Amino acid sequence: WGDNMFGFVAVGTSSGRCRLQRRDQIAVCASHEAIFSEYLKKVANLKAPKYLNSLLDVLEAKGEKIGDPSKRAGLHPFLIPISSDEEGTTGFLRWPTPPPAMDVPIVRNAKGEMGLTLLSTSAANFIKRHMAELDSAGKPADVLVPEELEIAEGEVESLGFGLERYIILKVGP
Repeated sequence: WGDNMFGFVAVGTSSGRCRLQRRDQIAVCASHEAIFSEYLKKVANLKAPKYLNSLLDVLEAKGEKIGDPSKRAGLHPFLIPISSDEEGTTGFLRWPTPPPAMDVPIVRNAKGEMGLTLLSTSAANFIKRHMAELDSAGKPADVLVPEELEIAEGEVESLGFGLERYIILKVGP
């Protein structure tokens, strides 16, 4: 068996947990994270979000295909593409002069339109929103996220205000 285990390896998460993942997926995840980190740092002059890898996992779980951040033809000039589906492209908002301590917002560019829709003010809020949506629908988590971004099972319902108010009160814009 060794460390091969039929093409699977144990992967540690930031919360200290371990999970099995296919070897080829690890290389892809690592390379996506590296590509985006490098692009944000060297081309966009931005700091990569702390939870970049989890953000990529969530976008894939939502059915979006992770793309190349340098392929920006036909997109809004302030959009750094992360992923896309048949309805549009999700990406980072690149302000012309961003405040130094500001998180990079996550935005959406609908196919055929030039405007942007704010999805979240940060990667962390985007991930927490996704987890809250799953919890509200009674679905199990479809990705592993750092412990500080997890939502306890039934937490949205236990607050008693519904999903929208939960997001406003506990997640943020």
